[in-house]
Amino acid sequence: MAKKTYRKTSILDADEFDPKHIKVLISTRLDGEVLKALKAEAKVRGIGYQTLINQTLRNSFLGDAEEEKIRRIVREELKKTG
Repeated sequence: MAKKTYRKTSILDADEFDPKHIKVLISTRLDGEVLKALKAEAKVRGIGYQTLINQTLRNSFLGDAEEEKIRRIVREELKKTG
């Protein structure tokens, strides 16, 4: 029987160490009707309501920056072609 070998990896090298993958525990207060709507929408999408909150906040605060980055790259590529 062959002996199994395992590759050693450092957590610092893993994608999971990327800051966007690290979650921070917080406590917040939401209106009851907002929470109810979030939970209903999350259920429709098949995800957790906290995941939906995170996605909504990420898109709201970081989405424009990512979109602008893509636009800049497209403009640069268009300049190259002509």
